[in-house]
Amino acid sequence: MITDLANQISSVMIDLLTQAEKAEWSLPFYVVVVGANGGMMTGAFTDNGKGEAEFIQRSKDDVIEIPFNIFLSDERGQALRIVCEEGLAKPSLKDFVN
Repeated sequence: MITDLANQISSVMIDLLTQAEKAEWSLPFYVVVVGANGGMMTGAFTDNGKGEAEFIQRSKDDVIEIPFNIFLSDERGQALRIVCEEGLAKPSLKDFVN
């Protein structure tokens, strides 16, 4: 179950980062994941000097339960929040960016 959740968070984040880059958001991206149980993970995606985003984890609780929220913000203050529930389709950045 924990591996499935980690895979779900990773999958959603990869999709959102790809879409954020296409929408011309600027690195670094700051991320907070909050589970239904209050479990959290925080970190930042920064440029690793090779033009690639690298995740630097700041903190992580042992358990993050579904449903969970992902908050993403870039250096210019553009932000989005999505809710991920089991069985839902992956959200699209276009649903959150004007």
